Amino acid sequence: MRLDGTDWEERFHALLAHERVVVRMLAWPPDGDPRAALAANNAAMLELAREAADDAGFRALLLWNGSSTGATGDTAGFAPLLQQSARRIAIVNPLSP
Repeated sequence: MRLDGTDWEERFHALLAHERVVVRMLAWPPDGDPRAALAANNAAMLELAREAADDAGFRALLLWNGSSTGATGDTAGFAPLLQQSARRIAIVNPLSP
């Protein structure tokens, strides 16, 4: 996330460089619908977290400003899926000082 006056982009790259981070490239949906791509990415992230988790489950960190676009696959739609699946979830609002 690029947001003037913040270091979110640097934080993202620092996390991405961590040895336990897994990057998967997903195929773009055949119909080219970006909402379908977001929803597919959300489902893939949940599946990966479940696969990597131990018996205690997984913890999640969600960078979200609390708003919703109303579109399929947006963060507002992903948050409840995480809440149903994750042992613990921390939500960080990037707009909060």
